[in-house]
Amino acid sequence: MKHTFLLLLALIITKSYSQTETNLIHVPEVWENDIWDGTMWVLASRTTFTFNGSCLATEGLSEFIDYGGSGKLENASYLTLTYNDNDLPVESINQLWNEDTSTWEDQLKTEFIYTGTNLTQYINYDWLNNTWEQSNRELNTYNASNLLTENITQTWDETNMVWMNNTKTEYTYNPNNTFNVVTIYDYNSNWVRDTRETYTYTGNLLTSKKADHWNSSAWENDRIRHYTYDSNDFLIETLKTKWNGSTFENDNRVLQTNNSDGFPIEMTDQTWFFGSWLSASRDRRTYPSCASLSTKDVAKSELKIYPNPTKNELNIKSKTSGVISITDLNGRLIKSFNHKSNTTRFNTSKISNGVYVLRFEGENIKVTKRLIINH
Repeated sequence: MKHTFLLLLALIITKSYSQTETNLIHVPEVWENDIWDGTMWVLASRTTFTFNGSCLATEGLSEFIDYGGSGKLENASYLTLTYNDNDLPVESINQLWNEDTSTWEDQLKTEFIYTGTNLTQYINYDWLNNTWEQSNRELNTYNASNLLTENITQTWDETNMVWMNNTKTEYTYNPNNTFNVVTIYDYNSNWVRDTRETYTYTGNLLTSKKADHWNSSAWENDRIRHYTYDSNDFLIETLKTKWNGSTFENDNRVLQTNNSDGFPIEMTDQTWFFGSWLSASRDRRTYPSCASLSTKDVAKSELKIYPNPTKNELNIKSKTSGVISITDLNGRLIKSFNHKSNTTRFNTSKISNGVYVLRFEGENIKVTKRLIINH
């Protein structure tokens, strides 16, 4: 359980970089997980992150309730991350707490390799016999637009000293660079179809993701995830339905409450049980002040954007030159361009309505703001 939870923490921080460079704005400062005991929520674990001056998570301490002993939070795992000059993670090391010696022991290391800002490979190592030994890796391929088109997972065969194929995922995109169809293959001497995911949108908001399973001759219904948003286009519910042979029926759902920046502060997992939703688990998150995407001026008014919300044209004003990047709330790059000092006018007419993250990087300055487009 602790091992799985630790890997999840690392994935939350690093997975977004397979698509585009983006600030780690979704990493909470404190992340608590609760379990529903039938009458009340009971704390199960807590993770506390530490951030550097660029608001990047550098350390994460996970504690779990010792139900069979003290009944209190006890050390479980420790995550450290290092970054390159582009604020991209280059290494993460996971350690587990040894209760007998009261020390942290190395357990898993991940190395991240880039071409430019595209994550092309990451390798996982296990700590065995006082050395890091290769365990598995993922290889990413991108198109000319820097969109991820293929991901291959491989496992290290220590006996034959070769990498063995495991799974392959192929990505296709819509004209606005959102996912269209994602196809997953298993490897058995050659690549064999396994799962196909089809994405449906309203504007740029993902409304459903349908998964079909390959039965060796045709695609069969498997499951659908439905996504619901509030008036700010913030995700508030994810509903999973499963195919029972004749229709899709409720399986589970996640109810989400967000802060003013659209970051989840509470997520409740519920299971469909004989016609009723039963709560199972809940996680609660608070974020560092540096993660706020307030539309107010930051960094001593070094960057101004107006009007915000905007319709068809955005004015960007700064005292220095730099690079502007605009991403959606999932971290997907929408537009990137050079900005000279004074004022730049940017045409937003071809960008769908929604909430975006605008990031400015200049000499000795980084500014992140929330951008609202409403035609």
